[in-house]
Amino acid sequence: MTEMDYSTLVREEEQRLSRVPLTALYEALKQVKDGRKKRGRRYSLALILTLLLLARLAGETDLRAAAQWIKLRKGWIIEQLHLRRESVPCQGTYAYALERIDAQELLEVVAGCLTRWEAAERCENEPSRLSEQAGQQEKQHVAVDGKTMRGTLAHESADQPSVHVLSVYEVRTGLVLAQRSVAEKENEISAVKDLLTPVYVKDRVWTADAMHTQKTTCQRIDQLGGKYLFFFKDNHPTAHEDLALFFEDPDADQSTWGFFSQTEKGHGRLTTRTVRTSTEMNEWFAREWTGIAQSFQVTRTVKRKCRRVIEQTEAQQQTPASEAQPSSQQPTPATLPPKAKPSKKRKQVIFVEETSQQVVYGFTNLTPAQASPEAIATFLRKHWAIENRLHWRRDVTLREDHSQVRTTGKPPVLAVLNNIVLSLMDWLGVRNVPDQMRLFAAFPTLALDLLLGSLTFE
Repeated sequence: MTEMDYSTLVREEEQRLSRVPLTALYEALKQVKDGRKKRGRRYSLALILTLLLLARLAGETDLRAAAQWIKLRKGWIIEQLHLRRESVPCQGTYAYALERIDAQELLEVVAGCLTRWEAAERCENEPSRLSEQAGQQEKQHVAVDGKTMRGTLAHESADQPSVHVLSVYEVRTGLVLAQRSVAEKENEISAVKDLLTPVYVKDRVWTADAMHTQKTTCQRIDQLGGKYLFFFKDNHPTAHEDLALFFEDPDADQSTWGFFSQTEKGHGRLTTRTVRTSTEMNEWFAREWTGIAQSFQVTRTVKRKCRRVIEQTEAQQQTPASEAQPSSQQPTPATLPPKAKPSKKRKQVIFVEETSQQVVYGFTNLTPAQASPEAIATFLRKHWAIENRLHWRRDVTLREDHSQVRTTGKPPVLAVLNNIVLSLMDWLGVRNVPDQMRLFAAFPTLALDLLLGSLTFE
């Protein structure tokens, strides 16, 4: 049997990893404040976080499994990192250190490092910055959404509440710029107010669900030089009704409206998105809302073929008249008619076309020149990247909801580590994260090079 040659696969991966800048992620992790007491520290916080990320890149998403994976490779890790101690941290050391880390500080440090990586690569690919100097740089789209860490729900109590994490996600780069832990989903509104700072708002376009369509939020974003694109739902019934009456008015003059329609086919359905925009409602909303430049209506029509199973019952065969017994004759066991056979059921599969339609209304402080109806449709579609590329991958690929770690402080930090893993995968251009994890598990040196570059420990 011929032994499989992995040299080509490893060579391609090494070529992709050669893009890692000189500023290694390990160097950035040194900036994170260590909340442990100095006495008794055997391992630096940067080393602990690096080892946990190494195990996570190799597919070990559980804290206990990660500690065991590292322990089983103790000799290799000591040799590769030139550690002074002939040992590696135990599970208790990881847990103790994670409880004493500020999750937001860790996220900001790593986001800053990865942003510099992305900027360095962009400058290399686009050496001319004249267009950006002229103020034509594309505004970054950030999506805001919350996620409940379901592993903390089963053990919820008065002194140990469940953990709900609100994230600010940069759609183009896949970076989580900020994260806040809140007690319940309803508390997202107050958490967003803390995130409305120039760092996260200026020259960015914010999208969020209807919960965050608040007057103070829109005002603050507009004042800080940012843009917003929000929906109206039941939380503002009057404004929602006003827009519905305006766009559904059959006598309205639509000659000045913007229009865009797009049909996509995939996943067994045909989806048509239609966007209509208008500036005629700006003055009406200006009394209570800040900076509104245009309103929009989005109609999403979905046609899909659904499989239906129909059961058909055959009529029971009647006994022939010649076999019927005379009424005057007493039937004997031998002459009794046979028992009725149960009716046979035949299943027939048919396909039925079903159509569903959803209409939503919203507004933005992006002018028609800054955001056409097509651009608005793109913003709204890409907003769901925070669900598809962040939350879903954390749940399914990294099994975040299965984590039993629930002590206050650790779940948000583990969520940040998952964000870092996905950001690294996106930066590398990985399409299938599980496949890449299996590759890192087979060749952990590649994952170590990603985290350390050419650096070694002394």
